[in-house]
Amino acid sequence: MRRWLFVSSLALLMVVLVGVGLVEAQSGGPAQIQVDPMDTDLVITGWLGEDNSFIGNMRLTALGGKIDRFTFLSSDLKQKDGQEKLGRQNVSLVGDPTLDVGIPKDFQVKVIGLRLPGTYTGTLTLIVPGPTPQLTSVHLTVNAKARPAMTALAGTDRVQLRLVNCRRTLLSITWSVPLVNWPQQTDIPDLNCWLARVLLSDSALLDSLPLNFDNTTLDKVKLLSANAVVLDDRTRAPLSDQALKLPTPQQEYGIASIVSTPLSIQREAIPPGHYTGSVYLTVADRPERIAVPVDLSVRSGPLWPLLALLVGIILGRLFRYMQTKGAAQADALAALYRIEARLDDAEPADRRFLADQAADVRRLIDEGNLDAAAAERQTLEKRVEVLHTLSQIQEEPIAQAESTLSVIEEVRLLIRLGQDEQAQKKMADLTAALVNPPRDQLPEGLRDFIPPQAADRAKRLADTAAETLARPTLRVGAPPVSAGQRLARAFSSLESFRTDLLLWVGRPLLYLTLLLGLLAVGLSSLYIDKGATFGANPLADYTTLLIWGLSADVASRTLSTLGGTPTSPTPPV
Repeated sequence: MRRWLFVSSLALLMVVLVGVGLVEAQSGGPAQIQVDPMDTDLVITGWLGEDNSFIGNMRLTALGGKIDRFTFLSSDLKQKDGQEKLGRQNVSLVGDPTLDVGIPKDFQVKVIGLRLPGTYTGTLTLIVPGPTPQLTSVHLTVNAKARPAMTALAGTDRVQLRLVNCRRTLLSITWSVPLVNWPQQTDIPDLNCWLARVLLSDSALLDSLPLNFDNTTLDKVKLLSANAVVLDDRTRAPLSDQALKLPTPQQEYGIASIVSTPLSIQREAIPPGHYTGSVYLTVADRPERIAVPVDLSVRSGPLWPLLALLVGIILGRLFRYMQTKGAAQADALAALYRIEARLDDAEPADRRFLADQAADVRRLIDEGNLDAAAAERQTLEKRVEVLHTLSQIQEEPIAQAESTLSVIEEVRLLIRLGQDEQAQKKMADLTAALVNPPRDQLPEGLRDFIPPQAADRAKRLADTAAETLARPTLRVGAPPVSAGQRLARAFSSLESFRTDLLLWVGRPLLYLTLLLGLLAVGLSSLYIDKGATFGANPLADYTTLLIWGLSADVASRTLSTLGGTPTSPTPPV
């Protein structure tokens, strides 16, 4: 009985073993997992900070039989070109680990815990348990990217520039001058730019400005494009591409570094005005552009404003001079011209004498000694009238007697010698000669009878000449002291030398100092401080400078006092 039971059990075991062998023979071997050919090298890409995990899909199929459960294992993920390592516990398979025969099924591979950007690699292993476990391997690559986080540093977050366009003008010259704090003697191609360097800060002459950004991402940054869009606030016209130049694209910047992008400025290509806009940088893997606001003010060079201000001050000085003395001087000169116009009718000898006296009057007018000029002009006018009257008397028939003509010549000679009082006394002899002329010296027609009207006319002319000579003239003080006399007196005593030194050196020096002070104040208030866009509206800007120079009342009054001549007609001796 026992023997039968043993044989029966042995036979049953053989039947089971044979059945299992037949099943395996029919299925072609043990069940195993097939990975889709597109997923044998699984690549997962994601962005750090945007998702908590990196997820990829993997399609699996069971071959040789149903797989009730399989095991998923992962190796550590190692960073290429780096020391970072991600533990295997951070890699998992999402989904029910069962597979039906021949039916594909998708699973998710989830990676968490990545902190640094880079490329990580590892191996995934799928194990089907059984008497002979089946292993399937998948190569895993994880690309962890970081969005570029570039922050503009101080000075770049808002670009504000105050520039000067000192392009060449008609007065541009090339010259060399040693400048303080410059390494060596420098050629200055333009006086306009040299003045800009002296009057304005160095920032007004910038030709390049670095735009600095802080790249806080631990990955390289690639610049795709850089553009400047800046418009004129007044005309809305854009600046040319030559005005603001940015670097060529496709440049890469280092990991976790300060990124510097040079902004080239062509000041000569920017007309004076106020410009606003932005500089746009397009960076790879960043959806929005980086915008840097730009506020740009450009003024013209200081040469022409300086000249305009100087012209305004000079015009103001001229207007004030015309109000005080210039008008009287012009009137005196006009009166002299009227007298000179009558000299053409005078005798040649008289004309030469009168012309010399007119030149003396002109000199006094030019020197500003108007009182003395007026006295001399009145004297000249009397002499012109008297000499003209004498010429009229000389043409009268009654005055043709030799004795009468002799008296006329004596009067002329006394006038030429400047002895008007003696000439006036001599006029009495002339009047007597005209009233009672020697008949034997008259023409034959007048020896027997002298017409009364002829005698009266000649007498009236003589009386007119006498009255003209007797007419009073202005009296002035001592004549002006010449420069030679002043210089001689200056060395006579120390006190006189000090006085003349103040007159010839101190007053002109103070006048020049005040003039330079006016220029400095005008340039500072209208060009340097408030003229950030000077030249954008040339008519208004330059007119403002001219009006400022014209309306410098206090300074102009001081300059007039210093620069004018003494008001007293008698200068100190």
